[in-house]
Amino acid sequence: MLPARLRHEVRALSGSVESFGAGRTPVVPEALMTLARARRDEVEVGFDYPSGGEVRRRRVEPYRLVASDRRWYLFAYDSNATTGVPSASTG
Repeated sequence: MLPARLRHEVRALSGSVESFGAGRTPVVPEALMTLARARRDEVEVGFDYPSGGEVRRRRVEPYRLVASDRRWYLFAYDSNATTGVPSASTG
């Protein structure tokens, strides 16, 4: 049985991740947990996102983490997006 503090963390991760397809790419565990916690706690998270030769700061409300075909995807609402459509960022 896991200690209580770890059970809480595992629930945050398992409640935030969907998986389909084969294979997974290693990720920075702290980054993955930060995103899982933000989704669980329903808070915004910020990160730098490279796009079109430049790096932009994004602030999003995470909806779901998805592991697919050796990539991780973050589905989130980007409050700064002009389209109002949820974004899917890869990592």
